[in-house]
Amino acid sequence: MSSPLLRVVQEGDVLNAPEFKRKLVQIAGLSKKFGQDVVLKDISLDVSAGEVLTLIGPSGSGKSTLLRCINLLETPSEGTISIDGEAIWNSREPGSRLSAKRLAAKRSEIGMVFQRFNLFPHLTVLENVSIGLTKVLGKTKSEAGETATHFIEAVGLSRFLGAYPATLSGGQQQRVAISRALAMRPKLMLFDEPTASLDPELVGEVMDVMRMVARTGTTMVVVTHEMHFAEDIADRVVFLDGGRVVEEGVPSEVLRKPRHERTAAFLSRVLARERREGHLQS
Repeated sequence: MSSPLLRVVQEGDVLNAPEFKRKLVQIAGLSKKFGQDVVLKDISLDVSAGEVLTLIGPSGSGKSTLLRCINLLETPSEGTISIDGEAIWNSREPGSRLSAKRLAAKRSEIGMVFQRFNLFPHLTVLENVSIGLTKVLGKTKSEAGETATHFIEAVGLSRFLGAYPATLSGGQQQRVAISRALAMRPKLMLFDEPTASLDPELVGEVMDVMRMVARTGTTMVVVTHEMHFAEDIADRVVFLDGGRVVEEGVPSEVLRKPRHERTAAFLSRVLARERREGHLQS
């Protein structure tokens, strides 16, 4: 039986089935500096339509910065970024940069879920999910409410339509944030350590929703420190260290048979902890 979220997506004809031949995200020669601090160094990476790609690595390796560069929340220092065949950043051709209006339109095709939920505290759950539909996509209040309700129900929060964020648990707030991003019908979903701010007992409910999202064929790039989750949902795992891509491949290769010493050292620490906690099977 399909999940509630999958049914909502199919009914709305929102997302395509995986097309792995088509490159949805293309990154070439991407670097990012903060002052003299080089956080990303010559990153080249493609993400195919329908692919679930996870970014792993130690703190400070550049994972979140890379994610934020993809939708230009951070301005790259060098390199190019294309979304669905259209360059949104090209440091070599400054005159080719998108107009503010066109860039806003491209950003509306990219959903992002943050560590800290970023919900509007003065708006109800329904209003939080509806606001982008009215302000960005131009839907009427009635249309937005109907779409928002479907997505809220799909993540199991139908009882909380009129609730305010402060009355919800962290896991519930993150599920609202995911439904808000999905309701915009994005081509690409970015997740920046979506469980990092949650109490351990709440992590599972958010991961379950993300598994449902993955099954819809949504293209996802996920920064995570949960290796068992990366192994479970990812088509490809990318290990970053020192602002560079050190290793990438299918989860069974990168997580269980890493080729590089730095990857192996990182995983030996993280996976040992997860096995002790019973998350990852040997």
